[in-house]
Amino acid sequence: MECGKLVFGMSLPACLVEAVRDRSWMSLASSPRLEAVFGYAPVHPRFHAFSGMVGVTEWWRGLDEEMAPFYGASDDPSAPGHMSRTSTVIIGNLGPDLPFALDYRESPADPSVAFLGEGDHWQRVSGSVSDLILALDPLRAGDAPAGTGATGSPADGERRLIEAPDNHRLPGYEQSWTP
Repeated sequence: MECGKLVFGMSLPACLVEAVRDRSWMSLASSPRLEAVFGYAPVHPRFHAFSGMVGVTEWWRGLDEEMAPFYGASDDPSAPGHMSRTSTVIIGNLGPDLPFALDYRESPADPSVAFLGEGDHWQRVSGSVSDLILALDPLRAGDAPAGTGATGSPADGERRLIEAPDNHRLPGYEQSWTP
């Protein structure tokens, strides 16, 4: 569970922890750049506080294994076409069935951000959460510490497919989602 900067044993990036604490993370739900960054028009977007991250990630991890082709495998070395549920933390959604998550598979210290859009394909929308924050709120670039990788936002065409499952919806996700 959540323990300071940890969610299910995964360390949240410091910039995310700070943004949640000062509530600027949640205010990104009203960014006019959401559609440009995610490539999808938001419908009641929500950027989760720590308790929301824990709750939705717990739900995500508890899904039946028979749903693995869509939801992702529960084991860390997930097969191509899957998102590993044990290596992700859901950090928000753009609406029902539209979650986005930290993906720790490539880097436990600096996870990328993936989004499950309407086409039911997980896509990398940002190489890091700091890049996502800067893409959604470019005015923060002046406040960003040197070396945070604030270039190459997904709005510049870096969005990349990381999962191509069958066409399924996230049954029950709307039960976890509140506008």
